[in-house]
Amino acid sequence: MVARVPVETKLLEWACNRSMKQGDLHHKFSKLDDWLKGRLQPTLKQLEDYSRATSTPLGYFFLEEPPNEQLSIPHYRTVKKSQMRSQTSPDLIETLHMMQRRQDFMKDYYVLSISR
Repeated sequence: MVARVPVETKLLEWACNRSMKQGDLHHKFSKLDDWLKGRLQPTLKQLEDYSRATSTPLGYFFLEEPPNEQLSIPHYRTVKKSQMRSQTSPDLIETLHMMQRRQDFMKDYYVLSISR
């Protein structure tokens, strides 16, 4: 008997929708349609693989509701609102967080170097 992990279908769907590789997900996970319709739950190994494929932290799949991811900076990437994606890609969010960490480091570095 294979142990299945109880995951809310809305979390699986949310991860699929935020992924930039939605077409590849159905090829990589043959049971994805069954997961999304609630007919079958993934195993832990399948959920770990799905987490990596969708760039979603594994712990998010154990929440009751999908998290509301918001950009911490104004969103000026499109000319028209109709061109905006409903969700920001995980790659963009990670890039913004990385740049903010670098800015914070450089700010601290320069403040310390000036005070010496």
